[in-house]
Parts: sequence; structure tokens; C-alpha cells
Amino acid sequence: MDKAPKILHAVLDWGLGHVTRSVPIIQGFLDEGAEIVIAGAGRAGDLLQKEFPQLSYIALPAYAPTYSGGDMVLDMAKQAFHFLKVIDEEHKLLQSLIDEHQFDIVISDGRFGMHTKKRPCIMIAHQIALQMPGIMKLAEPLVNLKNRSYLNKYTEVWIPDHSTPQNLSGKLSHIKGLPNSYKFIGPLSRLRNVDDKTIPNSVLVLISGPEPQRSTFQKLIEAQLPLSPYQFVIVEGRPEKAITGNAHDNTIRSIPYLTGTELSTEIAKADMIVCRSGYSSIMDLAALGKKALLIPTPGQTEQEYLAKHLSKHSNFVVQQQNKLDLKAGLAQLAKKEPDNSLSGSRDHYHGFIHLWMERLTSF
Repeated sequence: MDKAPKILHAVLDWGLGHVTRSVPIIQGFLDEGAEIVIAGAGRAGDLLQKEFPQLSYIALPAYAPTYSGGDMVLDMAKQAFHFLKVIDEEHKLLQSLIDEHQFDIVISDGRFGMHTKKRPCIMIAHQIALQMPGIMKLAEPLVNLKNRSYLNKYTEVWIPDHSTPQNLSGKLSHIKGLPNSYKFIGPLSRLRNVDDKTIPNSVLVLISGPEPQRSTFQKLIEAQLPLSPYQFVIVEGRPEKAITGNAHDNTIRSIPYLTGTELSTEIAKADMIVCRSGYSSIMDLAALGKKALLIPTPGQTEQEYLAKHLSKHSNFVVQQQNKLDLKAGLAQLAKKEPDNSLSGSRDHYHGFIHLWMERLTSF
């Protein structure tokens, strides 16, 4: 190949985590000399463009999931027809994009329709074995059979976690009998350690997730801020909102969004973190060795499982949203000593990027 490999990297618009964990993959390929076009929808697409304003962007059909705050499985079932329609639309769109742009490889973070027989395709996913709640546990084998049928359409599946027993995703990813095309590439985080000193009694609150739960979470947190004796910085997870430097008072500051570099600085300065137990947030926390109060999105089985999986680790305290007691949770967390045992190697994924660059340039 005489020219740089051309890559299409697409992200799912299901919260912002698929974007933030894609950042190191995109940057890794750019550092190796690849040409990349990014693709997404909604707030996730907005953030992706803010992270890489120099790259061309393609708008994709939006999944735009919504949660009532009740039974997530029921909510998703009600939207299943829409999701299947989007998968079909993006799959058809990809075929024309391949012909128009002559991409050499496609990378999808969470989008099930971004595969083609015309080119190698990689899926980034950590939910290999979906966890079903209550009576729906009976349907779990069938659900995961369907999930694997989608994943198996990809040339490789990259699992962003350690392959070792000391891992972040637990039984979501660590199951027996995975084919060789499933690769544990190590945790992904766009954040890097910075030298800023921790400010005592400072708390960084990271608001995330799809609506209406994102706004519900923010309102619940803000209602309890005056009761807690800490200095708070709130990152709202709203890349579409203009930055106004909003400050409630001397102890509370709100910011619509932060780039990776800005967020690394704020996390470094924070004594403690409050956030959802989304997988990308957990990877960021593990990478920087920070203590956090985890509050899973109600009814979201993945976050509930991850919170339970990590609850015995000394870096985390877990509370349910309907029993949120910010003051008590932070007091409990303050007594814990930071533990870096979950961080591991941060650059394992670079080897997989390098191998694919060698393959693409040797065609």
C-alpha cells in the first residue's frame, strides 16, 4: 500500500462512554500514520468532533435510547424494533460509504450494523455475556446467543479489559470458550496522570448517561450538595451546551463538558469522584487510581453488575440512586485508602493497533 491506511471509526450514541474509550484507539492509529474518518450521532457525535476537530465526520442514524428509570429490559424491549431498524440502516449505509471513501478497515464501538464482507471490521465491546435481571434470567442464554451472533460478524472483537483474574468487567467478558478472534486489549482511557496536587475535601461529580436519567441524576446530586461539606465541580456530560463558567457559589462549579486533557486535570485535583458505574468511567478511575462513589443507573443491569463486582474493592463505595445519601457516601469513601491494583498496563492496546497497521500497509 503506497498511501496511509484509511479507517472509518464509528461510535454508538448510548451515553458518552463509547466515545471516551474510543479516543485512545483513534489517537493510536493516528500516531501510527493512519487516515481516519469518525462517525456517530447525537451528543456522542458532538463529543467525538470536539475531541478530534481536525478529522472528517459522518453522521450516522441515531439509536437515541431512552430510559424511564424503571425496568431497563422492558424499556429496551419497547425500543427493539427501532434499534433493529437502525442496525439495518447503518449496515446499508456502510456499504455505500466503503464504495465512496474506499476505507481499508472499519472499527465500531458498540454499533452492531457496522460490518461488511468487503473489508476487515473490528468491534470494541465489553458486554460479551449480557446479564439479565429477575425472571428474565431464564432468557439469558437466548439473548446472549443473539448478541454473539452479531459480534461474530466482525473480523475481531476487541475487549477493553485485562485477561487476568484481576479485571474490571468480571463475567461480562470473562467467559469460557471465546474464539481466537476475541482479543483482550487492556483497559482504554483517554485520561493521563498529571502533576496537579489533590485539593483536600474536593469532589468531582461526573454526570453521564442518556436522558431522562442523566438529568434526573444531576437534579438529585445538586439537591444534596448544600448538605455536604466539600468543594464540588460538576461535569454535566453535555457537549452540545456552550461553556458559560456557571458557578452556584464558592463551593460549587458546573461545567457542561471537558476534553480528555481538561478532565485529567480535574480528576487529578479531586480528592474523590462521584459518578455512574458505567464501564468507561470505571476504566478511567482505574487508570488514575481514584476513589469513587458509584451510583448505577436504575434498572441498567450492566451498571448494577459492575457496581456489585467492584464494591469489595477499596477504591469504591456503592449507593443506589433511590437511597442516595451523598454526605454519608463521601464520608465512608474518605476513610478508604486508594488502591492501584486494578490499573495494570495502560498501553497494551498499542500492540493490536501496530499489528493491524502492519497488515494494512502490507496489502
